[in-house]
Order: sequence, then structure tokens, then C-alpha cells
Amino acid sequence: MIPMENKIDTQGMSSTQSSSFSSPSDSPESCGPRQDDSTRPVFSQLEREELKTIIMEALNDWEEIKELSVSK
Repeated sequence: MIPMENKIDTQGMSSTQSSSFSSPSDSPESCGPRQDDSTRPVFSQLEREELKTIIMEALNDWEEIKELSVSK
């Protein structure tokens, strides 16, 4: 087995134990959830309905194409 020090780092992702990247700076507990429970929706209700319609149409088209290819 080749020691880690002798391996070539091809993506620049390796770090040494003395590196600041070798351990997180904050404990996971200190990074907990936000204090406020508010949410920020990405899409409005109208946009959600439009996306659902588009996705359902795409799935129906895909299902039809799949059935046609199987029946050949």
C-alpha cells in the first residue's frame, strides 16, 4: 500500500493534518437551525400549479412513448 504522502494529488483536494481544512472550525451543534422558523417559498402558489401541470404532461407523454416502444 502506498503511503498517503507519496500519492499524487490530481484534484487539489488532499490536505495535511496541520492544514486548516482538516477539521471544521465550528462544532456542528453551533451551526444548528435558524432561530426563526420562517420559511421562504421559492415558487408562488400559481407557479407551483403551473409546474405540476407541466410535470404531469411530461410524465404522461413519457408514459405514452414508453408504451409505444414496448408494443412494437
